[in-house]
Amino acid sequence: MRELRRPLARLRLIWTREGKLAFVRHLLGPLLAVGYRTWIARNEPAAADLARQRVDAQAMPYRPVFTVVIPAGDAPPALLDASIRSAVDQSYERWELRVAAGPPRSSEAERVAAAWVERDARIHIDGADAPAIPFGGAGEFVAPLAAGDTLAPNALFEVARLLNEHQGAEIIYFDEDALSADGRTRSSPFFKPGWSPEMLLSVNYLAHAFIKRTLLEDIGPAAARGGSWDLALRCSERARKIRRIARVLYHSRSGTRPAPPRPEDLRALE
Repeated sequence: MRELRRPLARLRLIWTREGKLAFVRHLLGPLLAVGYRTWIARNEPAAADLARQRVDAQAMPYRPVFTVVIPAGDAPPALLDASIRSAVDQSYERWELRVAAGPPRSSEAERVAAAWVERDARIHIDGADAPAIPFGGAGEFVAPLAAGDTLAPNALFEVARLLNEHQGAEIIYFDEDALSADGRTRSSPFFKPGWSPEMLLSVNYLAHAFIKRTLLEDIGPAAARGGSWDLALRCSERARKIRRIARVLYHSRSGTRPAPPRPEDLRALE
C-alpha cells in the first residue's frame, strides 16, 4: 500500500486543484498517445507511398504552383530549418517558399534561410518591408507556415490531388496535430469539421489553409494585414468553393487549438 500512496496523493491533488477534466487527461493521456501513434502508423504514407506520389504528381492534368510563406522574424535557427526542410521534402515538387525576414530580424535565422536559398532555387528571402502575403509570388495558392511548424511530406500532393478532383476550389484546409518541442512526438490531433461558416466565428480552423491567390488579391493587401482570423473570415465570405482534406497535413509546434479572437481579428464581422 505504501507504493500506492504517492501516486494516489498526486491524483487527489490534480482532482482538487485542476478539476475533473485534468484528472481524466492525466489518467488517459498515455493511452491516448499510444492510440494516436497507432493511428499514424496505419493511416499515413510510408516511404514507398511518397515515392509513388512523386511519380503520380507528374501525370496530374492540373499541376498548380503553391506558395508557402514563413515569417522568420527572430525564430530560433533550428526551428526555421525544420520548417524549410519540411517544404523541401514534399512529394509534390511545384512550389516556392518565401521566407519573410522580419521584423523582428535575426541574423542567425537569415543565415539559415540564405543557406537554403543556395541549395534550392524555389526558396526566396523577402525583405522586412515585404507584405505578409507575397502578391507578386508565383504560386496559384498561398499558405502560411509558422517557423517551427512543419508540413506533412504529402501535404502539397494531397492539395494538388484535391484541386484536380474539385476544380474551382478556392480554399483548401486540412487536419492538424501538435508537435513536441524537440519535434519527435506528435499528439493532440485536431480533426476539423466539414465547412461550417458558423464554427469559423468561434474557431479559426482556416489559419493554415491554402487560399487561391486571386481571392487574396480581391481582398487586397490592406485587409490581409488585419490578422489571420480577419483574413479567413473575409476570404470565406467571397469563396464559392471551400474543401477539406480529411488528413493530418500540418504539425504545429505551438499546439493546434487557436487562441481566442482579438478585437482586430473580428473586424470582418462589422
